[in-house]
Amino acid sequence: MRIQDPLELFRFGQAFKALQLMSVESKYEDVERYFVCLEDFLEKNNYKISSRVFSTTVKPVWMEIARISTGEHIGANRKKKLLREMNTLLPTIRAESEGQKFFIVVEKRYSTDKLLNDICSLFAKDVFANLSEIAQFDIKQAGKCIVLECPTAAAFHLMRACEGEIASLYRRLSGDANVPNNGTWGDYENKIRALPNKPPDEYLEQVRHIRRNFRNPTQHPDKIYDIDEVQDLFNLAIDLINRTSRV
Repeated sequence: MRIQDPLELFRFGQAFKALQLMSVESKYEDVERYFVCLEDFLEKNNYKISSRVFSTTVKPVWMEIARISTGEHIGANRKKKLLREMNTLLPTIRAESEGQKFFIVVEKRYSTDKLLNDICSLFAKDVFANLSEIAQFDIKQAGKCIVLECPTAAAFHLMRACEGEIASLYRRLSGDANVPNNGTWGDYENKIRALPNKPPDEYLEQVRHIRRNFRNPTQHPDKIYDIDEVQDLFNLAIDLINRTSRV
């Protein structure tokens, strides 16, 4: 996935039109940035055929114009050549653009920027930084899945992250690194309930609620989420992980 700035499209269109309308009295230093804009856009956006056509049509004229003396006008002949080659390039770009698709992200309850680039800020201070590497990975993936509207995949990652933190809590409270029974969420939960220093009942009830009503149906699988449901689940997961860090 590559983030597309809409202004790139605007600048590309401006640059293309500026070169088509270039005056005979234009100077190289006045139009150089337009050549660079075209070349960069075609390369960055995977216009492979258009890039090759650009290299064999417009690029030679660009290089010819680049050799003129500073302050010298481009002149009628070079303008004519450039316009001819730009018109040769245009149908290729149009044809290749038919295979390009841009998707518009619809804002969710959490901003797209938070979900993609700053998901740690959605947790209490220092909580995300102290999570396991796998839990951090799953939460970041869940954020991406919410942005791209893959809610069931997001739920799967959220429940993995929560389950990992329940296992970490058991090891922290018990001092035991051994995996109980099959090492499932339920196994760790039962072991935690039996500890003399077990967490408050309110917390344990929250753990049980999320396991029975979300983790199990997601894992087995018995549940398909819509985008609103998974954002509700994201809220629950953030709260559970924050509370786990304070136990």
